[in-house]
Amino acid sequence: MENSDSNIPMVKKKLQFDNVILIAGIATIVVLGPIGLLLGIITLVLAGTALKKYNHHPDQYLEISIKKVKAGRILAVLGICLLAAIFSTQLLFGA
Repeated sequence: MENSDSNIPMVKKKLQFDNVILIAGIATIVVLGPIGLLLGIITLVLAGTALKKYNHHPDQYLEISIKKVKAGRILAVLGICLLAAIFSTQLLFGA
């Protein structure tokens, strides 16, 4: 009796730091100032690493996991843009 690889179901796993990326993305918007900027940058780096892993082997990871990473990345970008808008407004109009 031969054991065929096609009969063995593949167990999908979570991307590393998917929950951390999502929470840090939310925190980037909530926490303004230099800490928010630092969180945003860290989130973007972690999300980039996770997306590279996913792109190499997309069939190995859970769909919910990649959705968390993408949402965290989007929130980090929004938070950084918000911080940039606040900073530029303060420079232009003085606070």
